[in-house]
Amino acid sequence: MVTSLGHDAVTSCAAARAGMARTRELEYFTVWSPSDGEVSPVTAHEIPEITTGFEANARLLRILQAALADLKNQHVVPWHATRWYLSLADPSREWRGEALIADEEIRNIISESGKMIGDDDADLQGAGELLEKALMICSIEAPASLKMVSRSGHCGVVECLAAAVQDLQTGQTECAIVGGCDSLLGEQTLEWLEFTGRLKSPSIPAGLAPGEAGVFLMLETANAAQQRSMPPLASVRQVHLGHEEKTLLSSEPPLGVGVAELLKLACKERAENAVGPLWLVTDQNGEYYRAMEWGQAVVRAVSDVQRLQDAVISYPAISFGDTGAASGGVAIATVLRAFNRGYSASDHATILSVSDAEPRGAVQLSKVA
Repeated sequence: MVTSLGHDAVTSCAAARAGMARTRELEYFTVWSPSDGEVSPVTAHEIPEITTGFEANARLLRILQAALADLKNQHVVPWHATRWYLSLADPSREWRGEALIADEEIRNIISESGKMIGDDDADLQGAGELLEKALMICSIEAPASLKMVSRSGHCGVVECLAAAVQDLQTGQTECAIVGGCDSLLGEQTLEWLEFTGRLKSPSIPAGLAPGEAGVFLMLETANAAQQRSMPPLASVRQVHLGHEEKTLLSSEPPLGVGVAELLKLACKERAENAVGPLWLVTDQNGEYYRAMEWGQAVVRAVSDVQRLQDAVISYPAISFGDTGAASGGVAIATVLRAFNRGYSASDHATILSVSDAEPRGAVQLSKVA
């Protein structure tokens, strides 16, 4: 794991637990305030040293390399028996969300460009080449057997996790590595966030603080872990996928139906012997839409889920910023570290992920005794 708070999971999670956040002003990107005419730089959660001076795929490669190095240092991985599942940013995301753009000229440009349809096979190949380069730089002599690449944004890691769990249960692989990597600090991405009114600034306080991160999670069956004498950090109890019709990109008010259903499922299937309160880890990032959706979901679910009233809720974005397609992995990593170090709010956690588009997802993790 690599974040703005550290180049490994241990440092990043310890700093987040201490309530730290490391931000800096981006000299290369400024925003203008219509209220007073002042120009000010955007504040972002940038990974120190690793990504400075890099853009686009070169930046992602640097993040992947650092996250992979941490995985290599922390665990004994059966590289040749591993399948990979990657959550990466949608390469065409900057051409979406035209309904949020006030400027008609820019809105028309975005609308026309958004009609382009990507090639799934080429997308998988490109992601595979990126992974191969990261493996080579880290001196890992293993094939980049990439089974899946998700471009769903915040829900990407959850989707990859669902596919990995299914492959492990059906015996299609002995070991699965789920990864997430994204950066919202590219100039084109920042412009898109500004145009759509989502970028946190003096004139838009209810916006997101852009971040970047990379994380890899290794999954094995209980029997495989026992045979290798590898004590697991947690067990994956359930992975649920849902959807929301009124999305952020549509500019319509959210209904909260998808998240409400995930909350009901998560609480219904919560371990009967789970110790502690209901612990929810969400990807709330300061945006008005996400807050509204959460409120709607709680109102819909609270009558069926009484434990929501005293739930403990964690917000990783406070420490790391919005890490996009890596956010689900970052949230899971913080939970695993909390389990491992004994400071978790409960021995059972539910990680909720909400994409800009329709996908919604939830992962239920339990601490291993």
